[in-house]
Amino acid sequence: MKLAIFEPDAAGHHMALHVRHIVGEALRRGWEVRLVTTKRAVTHPAYRILCDEFGDALRTSFMPDASTPEGSGDVKRTLDQLRRWSTFRAGYKSLAHSWKPDFVYMVNLDQIDMPMSMRGSPFRKTPFSGILMGRNFHCRDMGIKVPSGKLRERFMGPIFDRMIAIPTLTNVLTLDESMAGYAEKHRFPHWEKVRHIPDIASLATESGVEDPKSHLGIPKDKYVVLSYGALSERKGVSELLAGLAHTSCDPRVAVLFAGKQDAFAKRALLSPAAADLRQAGRLYELEGFLDDRQEALVFQAADAVWVGYRGWFGMSGVLIQAGTAGLPVIAMDQGLVAWLVQRHKSGLTVDISSAQLVADAATRLAMNPKLAASLGGNGKEMAKLHTPELFGKNICDTIEAGLGGAGS
Repeated sequence: MKLAIFEPDAAGHHMALHVRHIVGEALRRGWEVRLVTTKRAVTHPAYRILCDEFGDALRTSFMPDASTPEGSGDVKRTLDQLRRWSTFRAGYKSLAHSWKPDFVYMVNLDQIDMPMSMRGSPFRKTPFSGILMGRNFHCRDMGIKVPSGKLRERFMGPIFDRMIAIPTLTNVLTLDESMAGYAEKHRFPHWEKVRHIPDIASLATESGVEDPKSHLGIPKDKYVVLSYGALSERKGVSELLAGLAHTSCDPRVAVLFAGKQDAFAKRALLSPAAADLRQAGRLYELEGFLDDRQEALVFQAADAVWVGYRGWFGMSGVLIQAGTAGLPVIAMDQGLVAWLVQRHKSGLTVDISSAQLVADAATRLAMNPKLAASLGGNGKEMAKLHTPELFGKNICDTIEAGLGGAGS
């Protein structure tokens, strides 16, 4: 079986986690695998992880780059999607000229779901599937709190209906169990294509460092809230800074920002709130992409994890990593993350626009070790089904099912 995996971007955790473990499982099954990505992505450390792990067993092909700055407006994002559809089409055409895949897997269907609903698949007649990452048109129906009035989201239901009807689209996978529940509840045409896949949480158990806090220059008496990953406006960087800088926040609470910072995050970390925290010895940074050992280090140094995202209502891999590490979370009070945190009692949910409430949540965890331990234990229980091995197996199983077992 010949499997092509399309992922134009390497930032965040999709290349280092999703692609990595799908490739590993596919190769174990004896499949031929090609990664189709951009020349920009191969300069990223996440791509080097794939090369080091799989060597010549994983071949790479290229598609045109269509990257856009995060935070673009709705109209611009829609136009960018139209342009991205053409890059996927070009990448497939170039690949199929010399190596025609039996199946195409898209790491993120959100990248071109709108133009696919109008223009169909960019992969011609080749069957394909992928994960729909962040759509929330179903949330209110399933009792999940999301803001109202977003014009673009009003159209996502009809767009989804048209996309799922594409004959060569074998499955729409989702990290959101409520979306699978929504499909089963309403049983709309092709609803059976929707399948829930538990998100992946890969976290090394050891960093090789005896005292993680001291290694990072953090005093042992600090209660460390970790903000991890691709740090941006969406990650709630400003809201976390404002909350911990609030006068009511316990002065023992410190923040560790660990990961690649975009321009917004860099500006936020020069703000007066950041300056106050830094001067008080309550702000620490480990900037740049973190490898497995560094990732383990920052989670071992942390006492709680921040998942208070701005304007994001889908799943969070960091939420599952926090659970794997047995750490409580501080989350926003909207979207799928809030729904999961409240359902599994794995952390505290707050209105992140209120610095007072963010401060209160951090203080409450710092002052109540028994509560923090209980919430962290609940998160650990939630994370049990989110292992890398199960993730890769689940994806490859759905690919085989979509082909009627042709990959076996």
